[in-house]
Amino acid sequence: MFGSGVYLARALRAAGLVYVAMTCSALAESKANQITVSANALDERFGISASYLYALSGDLAKDGALFRFGVGYSDSEAGEATGSVDALLGYQIVVGNWKMRLFAGAVVVDDPDLENPVGYKVLGQIQNKKTDDVYVYATAGYSSPKEQLNGSLQVGLQAAGLVVGPEVGAVVDPDFTRRRLGVFVTGIKLGDVGVTVRGGYTHYESDTESKGSAYVGASATLQY
Repeated sequence: MFGSGVYLARALRAAGLVYVAMTCSALAESKANQITVSANALDERFGISASYLYALSGDLAKDGALFRFGVGYSDSEAGEATGSVDALLGYQIVVGNWKMRLFAGAVVVDDPDLENPVGYKVLGQIQNKKTDDVYVYATAGYSSPKEQLNGSLQVGLQAAGLVVGPEVGAVVDPDFTRRRLGVFVTGIKLGDVGVTVRGGYTHYESDTESKGSAYVGASATLQY
C-alpha cells in the first residue's frame, strides 16, 4: 500500500506539472495588443495611417471590450494635406473562426476646409482566420466632421501558403466619391509581423472632375 501511495503521489505531481505547463503556455500565447501600419499611394497622393488596438480582456482571441487609437495623414503633390486622430471604444464577439467588432468614439480631423474638426466616428469589422479555405475581411465606417462614409471588402483563397483574392472599396462624402477595385495578397510573414499588399484601379468623381488611376498599398500588423 505504501508503494501504491508513492506512485499515486508521483502521478499527481506529474499531472500538476503538466497542468502548470499548459496554463503557462496558454498565458504566453495570449495576445492583448495589436499595432497596424498602412500606406497607400494613388493619383499623385500618398497616405499613411497607424492604429493601436488593446483587448481589455487580455486576449484578442476572446469576447470582450476593446480600445482603439488611430492616426492618419495624407498629402498630395498639390500640397493638400489632411490628418486625423481618433480614440474609440468597442466590443468584440468571437464565433468559431470569426471575429466581429464594433467601435465608436471621438475623432479630430485636421482639414483647413472644415469649420468644426471635432466629431464622432463609428467603425465595424468582420474577419475570419486566414487559414480558412475562404478568407473574408470587411470594414465599414463613418466620420462626422467630413460626413464621410467608407467601406471595403476582401475575399481570398489559399494559394501557395498565402491568401490571394479580389478587393473592392469606396469612400463617399458630400464633395466626392472614390471607388477602387483590385487584388490583394495576405498571409505574408516577416518574423512576427503579418504583411498584406494590394493594388488595382481607383476612380475619383466630384462635381467638377472625373478621373481614374492605379493604386498600390501595403499594411503590416504585429500582435503581442
